[in-house]
Amino acid sequence: MAARVLYCRVRIRVLGRQLGIGSRRSGTGSLVFDHGEHQRATACLRRFPGGIPAPDRAFHDIQFRGYAVSVRRLAEAGPGRVTQSPLSDQYAPAEIRKYEAIYGRHFVSPGGEGCARDCVTRLNLAPGDRVLDVGSGLGGSAFLMATDYGARVHGIDLSADMVALATQKCRQQGLQDLVSFEQADCLDLTVSQVYEAIYSRDVILHIENKARLFQVLRAALVPGGRLLITDYCRGEGESSAEFDDYVAQRGYHLVTVVEYTECLRQAGLEAVLGEDWTARFIDIHRRELQRLPSAGLDADEESAMRQHWQEKIARAERGKQCWGLFTARRKN
Repeated sequence: MAARVLYCRVRIRVLGRQLGIGSRRSGTGSLVFDHGEHQRATACLRRFPGGIPAPDRAFHDIQFRGYAVSVRRLAEAGPGRVTQSPLSDQYAPAEIRKYEAIYGRHFVSPGGEGCARDCVTRLNLAPGDRVLDVGSGLGGSAFLMATDYGARVHGIDLSADMVALATQKCRQQGLQDLVSFEQADCLDLTVSQVYEAIYSRDVILHIENKARLFQVLRAALVPGGRLLITDYCRGEGESSAEFDDYVAQRGYHLVTVVEYTECLRQAGLEAVLGEDWTARFIDIHRRELQRLPSAGLDADEESAMRQHWQEKIARAERGKQCWGLFTARRKN
């Protein structure tokens, strides 16, 4: 029997809203839709011989392209697992280039190499230590840990573009024996993968079920293994509609520094320390704004990035958005 696409209707949470999406016949099995703000996404339907077996498995695999939000995971529906591959505008090659131009060569997180060095120092790495870099981006921190400490680093990232670029940079530096990268979901780590240290910079904000993630990361540490995370958080005070819209548009799942710290403790980690680094976040972004004219961006790109950076600073100054540093270890 020839393959065909079954008509179906699903509801997906995107940008903090519930969107009803109806499929239509297509020669390629693809579905295009727009949400209310004209940001287009493409959902690719898997074809099944004779139609899709069950409505709750219709969207067996969905890829979002050209979308301004990182959609990290779809809830499991019915037997089997429903997955997706996040390919948002935020991590498209053109956007990665702009982030790297501001943060510095090989880096796409606040503070670039300087902040990475400060964070890595806190892990007390020794030669040969196995390190998992969760959300490894362009590989800057992984390269630093390998060259300065002799660590063996495995980086995982959900962005295929990030992984491809990081792998290319790794080859260019001749670090293939110490550093590797893989497109993978940190929630899928297995008990056979263990590390002396786990390092993550500003990516867990995309994950809603932090309690489960921290349990997975704890299991991936050897006894006495160290964990270091920096991440976006929300302020302790009352939120605002403007900030809630920003969080929804980005697909973030933010908690306070205190809640984040407690979640790490509840996962069974010890020596948990949570520090509010918001003042440093503001200082870093102000300095990056000053360097923006020399970043090599065109006029439109520079204007857009300047506005983006100014908005981040304003949210942090108002106490709505915070930046946290978290360290912990697995019990011996």
